[in-house]
Amino acid sequence: MLMKVLLVVIKGFHLGYIGCYGNEWISTPTLDRLAAEGIVFDQHYADHPTTAGGRIAWQTGCYSFPWPEWVESPTGKPAAPDLYARLKEQGVRIVSIAPEPANDAPSPGSMEATLERSQKKLASLSSREHWLLKVEFDTLLPPWKVPEQFREEYFNEEETDVEPLAPGEVDDSLESCRVAVPGLADVQKEYAAAVTYLDAGLEQLFTSLREGAAGKDVLIMVTADSGQAIDDPRRGDPGKTTLHEELMHSPLLVCFPDRQGAGRRISALTQSLDLMPTFFDLFGLPVPEAHGRSLLPLMLGKSAKIREYACTSLRAGDRIEWALRTPEWGFLLPMQAPSSGSPLASELYVKPDDRWEVNNARQHHVVLAENIEQTLWSFVRATLAPGPFQPPDLCLEENEQTENAQTAEGDQP
Repeated sequence: MLMKVLLVVIKGFHLGYIGCYGNEWISTPTLDRLAAEGIVFDQHYADHPTTAGGRIAWQTGCYSFPWPEWVESPTGKPAAPDLYARLKEQGVRIVSIAPEPANDAPSPGSMEATLERSQKKLASLSSREHWLLKVEFDTLLPPWKVPEQFREEYFNEEETDVEPLAPGEVDDSLESCRVAVPGLADVQKEYAAAVTYLDAGLEQLFTSLREGAAGKDVLIMVTADSGQAIDDPRRGDPGKTTLHEELMHSPLLVCFPDRQGAGRRISALTQSLDLMPTFFDLFGLPVPEAHGRSLLPLMLGKSAKIREYACTSLRAGDRIEWALRTPEWGFLLPMQAPSSGSPLASELYVKPDDRWEVNNARQHHVVLAENIEQTLWSFVRATLAPGPFQPPDLCLEENEQTENAQTAEGDQP
């Protein structure tokens, strides 16, 4: 099997700002070419959309759901496996390159410094046969420090052909990702410039890989530890939910050395914790027991899906949020300590129609929301239980008579 992997992890990469994911106004030629030559995962979700959460998923292949302290905790939580160490024990040389300084605030020139270190490391790996090089970029984290040449494409005095939105209006198409929020247009442009700047940096990295001695037989994988709430009018509001598409839906592009499967798009639900089991599979090693599943069967067309639903979690202070995604539904469950005030209500969104989750449909599907919530609680308990991971089946049944009555009542003026 494959012996060399280049993994690129981009912090805070909003899925809606990439050409190969439908954006039509931002220039991302490098990523678009990688998508055309490789495989695109359309439903890839972070299990814990933070830098620390992404690293835990990468190292363990397991979920790291926070458990509410005010609820009795399941007993016997097993220690997460260190799959990183196991892969090294099998003779795979693993190198990680993170931005300097290694924190969540990009510094001037951090991308260039990361590129330089990565290029040097690629050269040193040329004599090895079994290696995995992980490169992290913080270029898309604010405050964005972008050379003027990349900003000029988006900041000019010419009128665009995009029809303006009325105040409060939402354009939920994947191409635009626009929301009528005062001052947001400039923020979107700054982020767009940072994306194009990053794309140019990736072209340098991939060119070095292709032209160097280490470039032969290397699989390239590009993903993100999380998205970013650039366009979400709810951001910063403590009374609003957080785990929406902008934050938890991440890009995942995979390109085989021989361009196997070029142009394919995979609609199966996948998650960040699937990457480490996938690496074991790619290196021809037995896949260890973990919550994640190898993506290789999907990439080779031998399987249509690896899970029925995807789950995500996040902690912010004394507040915890869990989320569950299926191709048809997006469910969010915010929780806070009883002493913090009134209980927070869960939310339900119709997918894929409500792309950016603007219209909470829970009142029209109360029974369905309750069934999903029960599944989510059982799922989190399963992640904390000893022994083989056994996620519960998802119940999407609805009481039609009750739901229709609730819908009719909700539609009354």
